[in-house]
Amino acid sequence: KMAVEEIFNVKVASVNIMNYKPKKKRMGRYQGYTNKRRKAIVTLKEGSIDLFN
Repeated sequence: KMAVEEIFNVKVASVNIMNYKPKKKRMGRYQGYTNKRRKAIVTLKEGSIDLFN
């Protein structure tokens, strides 16, 4: 949260994390998995981005 505020110069209201499971992938008879992934959903405080100026 502090890193996003510092880098992008905005005010952050909340940060939520989504965890994605790895998926099965096949190449012929060999089976493997993709890497697991995480996504951060950042909610900004109202008025921290000036869209129409």
